[in-house]
Amino acid sequence: MGIQGDDPGGYMVPRIRVFITCAWQDAYLASCFQKDLEACGADSFRDRRHIEFGDYIDAQILEASTNCTEQAVLMTPTAMKSLWVWMEIGLFWGARKRIVVLLHGISKQEFINHSQVPPFLKEMNVVESNDISSYFEQLKRRVQEGGAS
Repeated sequence: MGIQGDDPGGYMVPRIRVFITCAWQDAYLASCFQKDLEACGADSFRDRRHIEFGDYIDAQILEASTNCTEQAVLMTPTAMKSLWVWMEIGLFWGARKRIVVLLHGISKQEFINHSQVPPFLKEMNVVESNDISSYFEQLKRRVQEGGAS
């Protein structure tokens, strides 16, 4: 399951590919996050970077969610209102893939108390803005371990 890459020994090794979910208005924040994520050695998918004009957006999102091993959700106040964000979270939850919620501009308590947040996300260990470096450390470790959770 997961993306495969070549290693120097000629074997196929699992690759971590992160699907970045964000509100359209948070595109700059997502592009900065994507650079840091790729610096950890992970591959990534972000709609504004990978979907071209004329592409069928929903088909590209479905294909990318299948090809990605995990999801990073940039949860901002704007993202909380986006139907696309919630739909993409549902794709990963249904596929039983890792979902990492990164809070930005919203506290953990506000997120948990929000009526729109489904119970499975309220029980999840989310990343608060001040702890983003810990997320990147964990991601880098998973990449180095060949995609192990």
